[in-house]
Amino acid sequence: RSEEILHRMERMYLKDGDENVKPNENSYNAVVKAYVKNGKRHIAAAKAEAVVKRMEDQIDVMAVSPTRRSYNLLLYAFANSNLEDAALHAEEIIHKMYDRHVEEGDARCKPDINSYNQVLTAWGRGTCSGFEQRMQAMYQELLDLPADMEIRPNADSFNAVMGGWLKSDDPSSLQIIQGVLD
Repeated sequence: RSEEILHRMERMYLKDGDENVKPNENSYNAVVKAYVKNGKRHIAAAKAEAVVKRMEDQIDVMAVSPTRRSYNLLLYAFANSNLEDAALHAEEIIHKMYDRHVEEGDARCKPDINSYNQVLTAWGRGTCSGFEQRMQAMYQELLDLPADMEIRPNADSFNAVMGGWLKSDDPSSLQIIQGVLD
């Protein structure tokens, strides 16, 4: 229903040029959030991704673009989707956010610790082969961020990594967890 309302707003704005109904970032984010919260995890990520992609594609038409909030909602959808390729999608999104912030100077897309924690959570679900190494690499990427990004791991970061390693069949998992905590 929320997406129908958004489509109606877009049509009304494009047809009549009525600024009062022109969708803004909050309009699109509300639709993304509705998909994330609808309880149907298997479709939420794809639907949320389509709305965010629409924002990216319509930047010249609607003068809106995804923000950290848009991307974090999308990351949450993937982290909780249980899709086999969810972590790969999440990693692509965090890199897009980072690139838009660092290379394009878009401060509204700057990832935060919640962004990274959602990617760690997605990898930590262990839905694909080799997830441990990819999760650990993402954790190392977080640790290696430049100081001016002002992003440091928190309890949720450690919990995501520890939870992932505890799902692993790797016999050195407990030692690796201890190394994460050191």
